[in-house]
Amino acid sequence: PHIVVEVLMTNNILDLNRRDADVAIRPARFPDKGLIGRRLCEVDFGIYATPELLRSIDSQSIFSARWIGFVDSLMQSPIGIWFNGTVDSGNICLRCDSFVAVRIAAESGIGLALLPNLLGESSLRLTRLEANTDDLTVSLWALAHPDLARSARVHAFIEHLSQTLSGPESG
Repeated sequence: PHIVVEVLMTNNILDLNRRDADVAIRPARFPDKGLIGRRLCEVDFGIYATPELLRSIDSQSIFSARWIGFVDSLMQSPIGIWFNGTVDSGNICLRCDSFVAVRIAAESGIGLALLPNLLGESSLRLTRLEANTDDLTVSLWALAHPDLARSARVHAFIEHLSQTLSGPESG
Protein backbone atom coordinates (compact mmCIF):
# COMPACT_ATOMS: atom_id res chain seq x y z
CA PRO A 1 0.00 0.00 0.00
CA HIS A 2 1.15 3.50 -0.78
CA ILE A 3 0.09 6.91 0.43
CA VAL A 4 -1.32 9.43 -2.01
CA VAL A 5 -0.90 13.09 -1.15
CA GLU A 6 -3.40 15.50 -2.66
CA VAL A 7 -2.05 19.02 -3.11
CA LEU A 8 -4.28 22.06 -3.54
CA MET A 9 -2.31 25.13 -4.67
CA THR A 10 -4.11 28.26 -3.57
CA ASN A 11 -3.31 31.57 -1.98
CA ASN A 12 -6.64 31.46 -0.18
CA ILE A 13 -6.32 30.98 3.55
CA LEU A 14 -7.96 27.62 4.18
CA ASP A 15 -9.54 27.09 7.59
CA LEU A 16 -7.77 24.18 9.25
CA ASN A 17 -10.27 24.29 12.12
CA ARG A 18 -13.05 23.46 9.64
CA ARG A 19 -10.81 20.78 8.07
CA ASP A 20 -10.57 22.61 4.73
CA ALA A 21 -7.13 20.95 4.58
CA ASP A 22 -5.02 18.66 6.75
CA VAL A 23 -1.83 20.70 6.40
CA ALA A 24 -1.29 24.28 5.28
CA ILE A 25 2.04 25.65 4.12
CA ARG A 26 2.08 29.37 4.87
CA PRO A 27 4.63 32.15 4.91
CA ALA A 28 4.35 34.08 8.17
CA ARG A 29 6.45 35.61 10.89
CA PHE A 30 4.63 33.50 13.50
CA PRO A 31 2.26 30.53 13.15
CA ASP A 32 -1.48 30.98 13.63
CA LYS A 33 -2.67 30.60 17.22
CA GLY A 34 -4.37 27.31 17.89
CA LEU A 35 -2.44 25.42 15.22
CA ILE A 36 0.56 23.14 15.58
CA GLY A 37 3.39 24.12 13.29
CA ARG A 38 6.95 23.56 12.23
CA ARG A 39 9.14 26.19 10.67
CA LEU A 40 10.39 24.72 7.41
CA CYS A 41 12.77 27.42 6.15
CA GLU A 42 13.24 31.15 5.74
CA VAL A 43 11.97 32.93 2.62
CA ASP A 44 13.91 36.03 1.53
CA PHE A 45 12.58 38.58 -0.95
CA GLY A 46 14.08 40.92 -3.50
CA ILE A 47 13.04 43.42 -6.15
CA TYR A 48 13.48 42.15 -9.72
CA ALA A 49 13.12 43.50 -13.26
CA THR A 50 14.36 42.85 -16.76
CA PRO A 51 17.58 44.63 -17.76
CA GLU A 52 15.60 46.48 -20.47
CA LEU A 53 13.13 47.86 -17.92
CA LEU A 54 15.96 48.86 -15.59
CA ARG A 55 17.63 50.85 -18.41
CA SER A 56 14.35 52.70 -19.06
CA ILE A 57 14.05 53.76 -15.41
CA ASP A 58 17.26 55.81 -15.60
CA SER A 59 17.85 57.81 -12.43
CA GLN A 60 14.26 58.01 -11.22
CA SER A 61 13.39 56.23 -8.02
CA ILE A 62 12.40 52.63 -8.50
CA PHE A 63 9.28 53.45 -6.50
CA SER A 64 8.20 55.85 -9.27
CA ALA A 65 8.45 53.10 -11.91
CA ARG A 66 5.79 50.61 -13.05
CA TRP A 67 5.16 47.79 -10.58
CA ILE A 68 3.38 44.46 -10.57
CA GLY A 69 1.18 44.24 -7.49
CA PHE A 70 -0.87 41.64 -5.68
CA VAL A 71 -4.52 40.72 -5.18
CA ASP A 72 -6.50 38.55 -2.79
CA SER A 73 -4.77 36.94 0.16
CA LEU A 74 -1.32 38.11 -0.94
CA MET A 75 -2.49 41.65 -0.08
CA GLN A 76 -2.97 40.58 3.57
CA SER A 77 0.43 38.88 3.86
CA PRO A 78 3.42 40.66 5.43
CA ILE A 79 4.77 41.11 1.89
CA GLY A 80 1.50 42.62 0.65
CA ILE A 81 1.32 44.98 3.61
CA TRP A 82 4.89 46.19 2.96
CA PHE A 83 4.14 46.54 -0.74
CA ASN A 84 0.97 48.59 -0.13
CA GLY A 85 2.81 50.88 2.26
CA THR A 86 5.79 51.36 -0.05
CA VAL A 87 4.56 51.40 -3.65
CA ASP A 88 2.04 54.06 -4.68
CA SER A 89 -1.10 52.44 -6.12
CA GLY A 90 -0.84 54.78 -9.13
CA ASN A 91 2.37 53.00 -10.15
CA ILE A 92 0.81 49.54 -10.21
CA CYS A 93 0.18 48.44 -13.80
CA LEU A 94 -0.88 44.86 -13.12
CA ARG A 95 -2.02 42.82 -10.11
CA CYS A 96 -1.53 39.05 -9.78
CA ASP A 97 -2.72 36.40 -7.38
CA SER A 98 0.50 34.36 -7.22
CA PHE A 99 4.23 34.96 -7.13
CA VAL A 100 4.63 32.69 -10.16
CA ALA A 101 2.29 34.97 -12.14
CA VAL A 102 4.20 38.04 -10.88
CA ARG A 103 7.46 36.48 -12.07
CA ILE A 104 6.06 35.69 -15.53
CA ALA A 105 4.76 39.25 -15.88
CA ALA A 106 8.10 40.68 -14.73
CA GLU A 107 9.98 38.49 -17.23
CA SER A 108 7.92 40.06 -20.00
CA GLY A 109 9.07 43.53 -18.89
CA ILE A 110 5.70 44.76 -17.59
CA GLY A 111 7.09 46.17 -14.36
CA LEU A 112 9.19 45.76 -11.25
CA ALA A 113 8.38 42.76 -9.07
CA LEU A 114 8.78 41.88 -5.43
CA LEU A 115 9.55 38.15 -5.47
CA PRO A 116 10.85 35.41 -3.21
CA ASN A 117 14.56 35.18 -4.07
CA LEU A 118 14.11 31.51 -4.95
CA LEU A 119 11.82 32.54 -7.83
CA GLY A 120 13.69 35.69 -8.81
CA GLU A 121 17.20 34.24 -8.80
CA SER A 122 16.16 31.20 -10.84
CA SER A 123 14.87 33.40 -13.67
CA LEU A 124 17.14 33.79 -16.68
CA ARG A 125 15.41 37.08 -17.62
CA LEU A 126 15.40 38.99 -14.32
CA THR A 127 17.99 41.03 -12.48
CA ARG A 128 17.85 41.71 -8.76
CA LEU A 129 18.01 45.35 -7.80
CA GLU A 130 20.23 46.63 -5.02
CA ALA A 131 17.56 47.39 -2.44
CA ASN A 132 17.32 46.55 1.24
CA THR A 133 14.57 43.98 1.61
CA ASP A 134 16.01 42.19 4.65
CA ASP A 135 13.02 43.12 6.80
CA LEU A 136 10.73 41.17 4.43
CA THR A 137 12.14 37.76 5.35
CA VAL A 138 9.41 35.44 6.60
CA SER A 139 9.36 31.85 7.75
CA LEU A 140 7.62 29.14 5.80
CA TRP A 141 5.47 27.06 8.15
CA ALA A 142 3.75 23.69 7.86
CA LEU A 143 0.64 23.99 10.04
CA ALA A 144 -2.00 21.53 11.15
CA HIS A 145 -4.94 21.40 13.54
CA PRO A 146 -3.78 19.91 16.88
CA ASP A 147 -6.06 16.88 16.44
CA LEU A 148 -4.53 16.07 13.05
CA ALA A 149 -0.93 16.98 13.90
CA ARG A 150 -0.72 13.82 16.01
CA SER A 151 -1.82 11.54 13.16
CA ALA A 152 0.95 9.42 11.66
CA ARG A 153 0.30 10.51 8.07
CA VAL A 154 0.27 14.25 8.85
CA HIS A 155 3.33 13.93 11.07
CA ALA A 156 5.16 11.95 8.34
CA PHE A 157 4.25 14.52 5.68
CA ILE A 158 5.44 17.47 7.77
CA GLU A 159 8.63 15.59 8.69
CA HIS A 160 9.31 14.87 5.01
CA LEU A 161 8.76 18.54 4.07
CA SER A 162 11.07 19.66 6.85
CA GLN A 163 13.86 17.31 5.80
CA THR A 164 13.45 18.14 2.11
CA LEU A 165 13.51 21.91 2.60
CA SER A 166 16.34 21.92 5.14
CA GLY A 167 18.65 20.26 2.62
CA PRO A 168 20.94 17.24 2.66
CA GLU A 169 23.41 18.66 5.17
CA SER A 170 20.95 18.36 8.07
CA GLY A 171 19.70 14.91 7.65
